[in-house]
Amino acid sequence: MSVAERPDGVLIVDVGDDKRRAELLLVEPDDATLAAVGAEVVAAGDLWVSVMTAPDSEPVVPPGLVALAARDALMVRTPVHDGTAPDPCVRLVDDGDRLLATVAGEGDVRIAAQGQVGLVGTDVVFDRIGTDAAHRRRGLGTLVMTALAEHAARRGGVEGLLVATTDGQALYERLGWRSVGRFTTSAVRPSVSARTP
Repeated sequence: MSVAERPDGVLIVDVGDDKRRAELLLVEPDDATLAAVGAEVVAAGDLWVSVMTAPDSEPVVPPGLVALAARDALMVRTPVHDGTAPDPCVRLVDDGDRLLATVAGEGDVRIAAQGQVGLVGTDVVFDRIGTDAAHRRRGLGTLVMTALAEHAARRGGVEGLLVATTDGQALYERLGWRSVGRFTTSAVRPSVSARTP
């Protein structure tokens, strides 16, 4: 996963998923930017767009798109890591642009929990944090978050950023994250892929 800022101020997160190549992030965009990004997503088909607004504002969806989630929260944590040692059961793969953490599953489940981060300067962008349904309520999400935060801090990361679903917000709040805005995520059609907490 990599994150870059385009000349128009839109952040683009290269997710690398076969159904969602990238996600465009906009912060309180004007109407012209919203329309241009909406047209770009419609033309591409494999992009999502998330629009950040104030916590109490109405959802914003670019023209031509359908909202996938309208109650996601932008959450931050500074410092990104609290000094907790990562659990050795978390496997880390660092390819330079992206750090992936996984916890092995049991039985038919290969991966019980996973997540990834990318660094933009000292900002640490967390993405695709999730736990398999059969392995929830065991603290595996916390293990993944701790390992990612510790490794990102060693690489110079200071502030953690993530977009949390309603279900995921409670976990992140317990880990010291706070909500600073709301995201509305949209795409060409709602069946592109399921979001994870």
